[in-house]
Amino acid sequence: MRMTAITPKKPLNYIAGTCIRFFLLVAMAKGLVMLRAENNPLPPPTARNVDFNADILPILRESCFQCHGQENIEGNYRLTSRTEALKEGDYGSNIEIGNSAESTLIQFVAHLEEDYEMPPIGKGDKLTNEEIGLLRAWIDQGLPFEDISEESFYFKVAPQLRFIAVDGNKNAFREHYWMRDGINGGIQNFEWKQTLEGGTSFSGDGRITAPNDRYTVEAEIQKRDLGFFRFGLDQARTYDDPHGGYSPSFNLGPYALNRDLHLDLSNVWFEFGLNRPDLPSLTVGYEYRSRNGSKSMLQWGPAFDAAFNGRSIFPAWKRIDQETHIITLGLEHEWNGYRIQDDFRGEFYNQTHTLETGDFISDGDPLPGFVSTQEDDYDHFQGSNALTVEKKLKP
Repeated sequence: MRMTAITPKKPLNYIAGTCIRFFLLVAMAKGLVMLRAENNPLPPPTARNVDFNADILPILRESCFQCHGQENIEGNYRLTSRTEALKEGDYGSNIEIGNSAESTLIQFVAHLEEDYEMPPIGKGDKLTNEEIGLLRAWIDQGLPFEDISEESFYFKVAPQLRFIAVDGNKNAFREHYWMRDGINGGIQNFEWKQTLEGGTSFSGDGRITAPNDRYTVEAEIQKRDLGFFRFGLDQARTYDDPHGGYSPSFNLGPYALNRDLHLDLSNVWFEFGLNRPDLPSLTVGYEYRSRNGSKSMLQWGPAFDAAFNGRSIFPAWKRIDQETHIITLGLEHEWNGYRIQDDFRGEFYNQTHTLETGDFISDGDPLPGFVSTQEDDYDHFQGSNALTVEKKLKP
């Protein structure tokens, strides 16, 4: 005789408890996955082999070379060659070959380090997940690099030619618009940039409008890891109306000075600096400003008719000679996490003004019988020095 064991049915509370435990395990597993994702928010590396010229170089040119290229070097770090990319910068080693997740470069471009986002917030767009994935694969695959040519040349010029016809008071037009009527022209703007092998670059821009209206030129020469030289010229001319007042009740005027009133404004400066990586950076500058010429004044002299009725309507003018010499000196160095900067500025100023006013002119006379002359001489020196010490504290 065969005996069959009878298995009792499981109670409903046992089945419900099993289901609850199952769902709890699923929720815990999902939580662990989410926690791992939060602890590792980096986009994954691109699964394929990356091509430097097609995948990496466009990212470097768009988002990195502005601060870590041939001309501008922030943080003492450059991404222009494999050797330079593997060097330590101000924050130590930035790339660990084969370990992109721990590379400082990836953490900076992924904005994982507060206050160290690259590109800096407000100075460029954050890299996309796809771009970060390409950079991660580039590092994990051994950091393959191709030669990046340093040589480049760019030149742009826009000529101009204009003719101005004035129907009315030409002197008032020149005074208000700082330009003369007739034919004039020149170069509306030009721009020049050139980079040579070895880290030498030239650049310049400006505008030239003749005759005597505006000249603006700036130029710069840089040598990587050595220094720079900059200079500039800015010159303009303003015009004044040489006419005085008019009195219709006494039939006096208008009177005019027998001279062309204009004032030349000039500004010439140069600056050179040394910025070797192993030495403090030094900058020395000089600037010359001047205002030379003559301008009309409102201290008009008296004019009289035959009945000796007078009005102050005869024009006055002032001769202006002003010069300013400015010397600047800057020193900056980073040491042991501190940034030390010292800036000096000295200004030497002198002026000589000569005011001429007609004291008496009769109706019908082209020039006054008497002229008063007042001279004003003045000079001063101003100097300032600022010392700055900074230490960045990272929580």
